[in-house]
Amino acid sequence: MSFATTFTFARPNAAPYRAADGRMAIAAIDAPRLDHRPDGSPIGLLVEAGSEMGQHDAIRLRDGMISLDGGEKATVLHEVAGADGAIVRRAHYTRAAQATVNACLAQLGRHRLIAVVPGFLPIRSSTVAYRGRRWTPPAIVTLADGTPISLRVGLQLLAS
Repeated sequence: MSFATTFTFARPNAAPYRAADGRMAIAAIDAPRLDHRPDGSPIGLLVEAGSEMGQHDAIRLRDGMISLDGGEKATVLHEVAGADGAIVRRAHYTRAAQATVNACLAQLGRHRLIAVVPGFLPIRSSTVAYRGRRWTPPAIVTLADGTPISLRVGLQLLAS
C-alpha cells in the first residue's frame, strides 16, 4: 500500500529534506519528506513545526485503514528519531487506535515506523516485545494515593 493511499499529508510551503541519493532536495507544497542520511540510508518521515504559526506538517491516517472497531483494545507501536538522532520506541495502549496513531504522527521528528497491533501486548521487564524489537510503554499514571488510574471506575487510560 502506498503512502498516499494510507495517509493524508499537508504543508503550506515547500521545504528541504535529504533525498535517497544523499543530496539536499526541496519537497513541493503538501509533499511528504522521507528524509535520509548523507549516505542515502533512510531516517524517516520528517515532521516539523514550520517557520511560522500554522505552517506545521500535518499527517493523518486515512479513515478505514485500521480494521479494528471503535473501542477495541489495541497497541500502537511508534518509532521516531528526534532532532538529535536518538531513536525512541513507544508502545501505547488504546481503545481509539486511529486517534492514537494521529496523535503520534503529530509529534515533531522523523517517524520511522507506526503500527497497530490488535489487543494489549504484554509488558515484560518494563518493555513490550514485538517482532524482535522492544518498545517502552509510557509510565503508568497514578492518583495521589498511588492507585493506578486504570483501576478507578470511569478512567480508562490503561484499561485491560
